[in-house]
Amino acid sequence: MENKIWDWIQVEVTSFCNASCNYCPHTVYKENWINRHFEMETFKKLIPHLNKTKLVYLQGWGEPFLNPKLFDMIEIAKKSGCRVGTTSNANLIDKGLSEKIVDSELDNISFSLAGVDKNNDLYRKGTSIERVLSAINEINKVKKKLKSNLPVINIAYLLFPSELENIYKLTDLLKGRGINQVVISTLDFIPTSKFKNESLKFNNLNESHEFQKKIKNLIERGRDYGLEIYCNIPILTETLRTCSENPEKSLFIGSDGSASPCVFTNLPLISDSIDNKNYKKLIFGKIETDDLTEIWNSKKYKDFRSSFKEGLYNMPCKCCLKRHIFSIETTFDLNFVSLPIS
Repeated sequence: MENKIWDWIQVEVTSFCNASCNYCPHTVYKENWINRHFEMETFKKLIPHLNKTKLVYLQGWGEPFLNPKLFDMIEIAKKSGCRVGTTSNANLIDKGLSEKIVDSELDNISFSLAGVDKNNDLYRKGTSIERVLSAINEINKVKKKLKSNLPVINIAYLLFPSELENIYKLTDLLKGRGINQVVISTLDFIPTSKFKNESLKFNNLNESHEFQKKIKNLIERGRDYGLEIYCNIPILTETLRTCSENPEKSLFIGSDGSASPCVFTNLPLISDSIDNKNYKKLIFGKIETDDLTEIWNSKKYKDFRSSFKEGLYNMPCKCCLKRHIFSIETTFDLNFVSLPIS
């Protein structure tokens, strides 16, 4: 088997979106936003490298199904032998698109939610919880008709502090819908100071104790319904040796073909002069003109990855919440180090 260099390559197939989620950079920075599709000719530059990754994830800051070439990209990536996934807001998914999704043998599709009722629609303006449930139902009907196990359907659930009391309703909402996995996360990228209180984070382990008990009960209820539930939370006094975005074994390709460590270091903006002191664009090359492996092996990129091992944490990673993300089941004294918050 070919040695894999990366655990995943994330490709922003489009920065266009047909929703206006109030916490998303696409909405917050809309006057400064560049809307574009990832060009097919640029995607073909990735072909020699696709057998070097375990997973290609076709999603960035936009809605993937808006790109008319998405299914061509899925086909190319599948032929290269890697798994292929995406995340959608479900707005475009009807019976016809569901048939194309199942026919494509897409390995995984995740749907985004930020509430268990109509509150989801308030946070995720331009989408609806009913639309998500309808899309899941349509895909499952086609899977049953074609006797296919693909795609596996997951939920990416964004938990806001105001929705904490409703989280126990999540299992009742999703049970029996053919969903494999639910990943609960919090608002890790704070687009402006206005959203500072929208991020659920804890200053110490004791502070998170009651929350952990509630989530562990939810995880147990999920198991009773055949749902795998995972929850990742930021604990500010605990710091990962690296980052939950796995920058040492993965990378992000922006909609313009630029290579960055993750989606949070490469917003498609006209200007990086935004109300976010912790954001800094970080690009190591463009696949239109540079070979991806050469970009990855460049001294600049190697030095960046080494900075995690050496504890240097260059900006924008130094102040990123992603360095404080822990699984609810984490044993803190085994794999992590504790550092003071500056």
